Amino acid sequence: MMKMKTKLLLSAAILTFLICITANAQPVPDQKMIQGTILDASNHEPVPYAHIAVMDDDSLFIGGTSSDPEDHFMLTTLPAWKGLLAVSYVGYNTRWIPLPVTTEKSFPEILL
Repeated sequence: MMKMKTKLLLSAAILTFLICITANAQPVPDQKMIQGTILDASNHEPVPYAHIAVMDDDSLFIGGTSSDPEDHFMLTTLPAWKGLLAVSYVGYNTRWIPLPVTTEKSFPEILL
């Protein structure tokens, strides 16, 4: 009787694990990818570790990231909305950039 319970629990655990993996592997339709580079407006030098936040029209936080040491950033957010991209760094004014309703948006250079 004990072996049967153990087998049943093990089978349930494996099934749960497989369902979780399958659910996570499914692509989210219409995700918006945003990428770009952050530069200092006065000298065009990289601004590493700048903060990038995506806000909806009601100023609710949707997602965010930081630029890497070479000033690049990339993030994937939820679908089909328009909003704002807020780029900030200590000592700089925050830059607010309108985001159109598109699936991808690339910013070659964002100057702070």
